[in-house]
Amino acid sequence: LTAGSYVGVPQQQLIAVRNNKYEPSELALLAKKKGLKITTWGFERPESLPMSTANSDRPFYSTSTSITNNDGDAYEMLHVLASEVGIEHISTSWPATVTFYANCMANCKSTMEQVSDSPDFTSIQEHDDGKIYSLTHFDNTPGAIYLSELVSKGGQLETVKAKPVDVSNVHGIWKPAAGSVTPWGTHIGGESSEPDARFFI
Repeated sequence: LTAGSYVGVPQQQLIAVRNNKYEPSELALLAKKKGLKITTWGFERPESLPMSTANSDRPFYSTSTSITNNDGDAYEMLHVLASEVGIEHISTSWPATVTFYANCMANCKSTMEQVSDSPDFTSIQEHDDGKIYSLTHFDNTPGAIYLSELVSKGGQLETVKAKPVDVSNVHGIWKPAAGSVTPWGTHIGGESSEPDARFFI
């Protein structure tokens, strides 16, 4: 293999544990030194999720079983894979953790706009003032809710303007997902899943 070539390595061979911390393995350091582009797999496979109680069912965490016990640990490992090992690509069976890392943690200092491809639910309501509004849940990690003003033109609804809903008074949201319109015409929605607060301590 020459510099710039891709090499596929399962994640447990890229991670080592030293002083109770995740670090790049010797193999990862060698691949990086040779200029190889690393792609990996096995992150959060169903049989190897951190919350699994059977270590024998977690082959992709076999080199880090001693310190991998919860979702926060998975973020720490992913950060080492991305920032220190320098992986180019990672395959995962449960995309929420990787999506959150890629869209927020890895790009928090970026000014690049993010475009969501995950609208989960939209309610449409006509208010007493005659205007038509919609509320849309974007099921990203972290997600958002947008309020849009609509107008009817030629039998179609078009967006006039849109803005994010300020949810700071309820301590923010995580992954707004399914929703509905109540019998009395108000919007109701719920979270898809809750964050692992231990990661943010």
